[in-house]
Amino acid sequence: MPPFLIVPIAPSGSGKSTLYTSLEDVNPNLYHFSWDLLRLKWYSPDYGIAWQMYQRDPTFFDRALGEFKKALVRRDDIYVDNMNLTVESRAQFVSNATIYGYRKIAYYFNVSFDVLFQRHAHMRAKNKVRLSAYDLMTQVNKQTYPREGEFDEVIQLDWIEAIDKYTVGHVAA
Repeated sequence: MPPFLIVPIAPSGSGKSTLYTSLEDVNPNLYHFSWDLLRLKWYSPDYGIAWQMYQRDPTFFDRALGEFKKALVRRDDIYVDNMNLTVESRAQFVSNATIYGYRKIAYYFNVSFDVLFQRHAHMRAKNKVRLSAYDLMTQVNKQTYPREGEFDEVIQLDWIEAIDKYTVGHVAA
């Protein structure tokens, strides 16, 4: 069975990291690829400082893609914990995974602006900056359903209530 690439497609605060935690419970070897984690690792454990430093680093995305490619070479099962809102933003992950023979699975989150706004109003633990209503609406409007053939499988989730229902069987080690 080929390794798999899991790409959640969802705005900030919709439950992508919660999905990763649920998937990791059934596959503890799942590689957690996240720009947020790389920023915190490479620059500072303080999210605000890490964000500022990342914005000044023109090498960030090339370095991050290098980390992703290392996981492909190792044949790790990979979870790309970024927003991945558009075909273009996820193309580098999908095309590289295709080259390495990965099975590509998308989790498309059906999440409303109202739910996102409420979740952001109560965000606390992630040490992240809360987004404005305008920024959240921009993300919701940018979210693009996968095009035909982009993924081997697309799983639609109605926010995070459905996460546990779709984990077992897709990522069992």
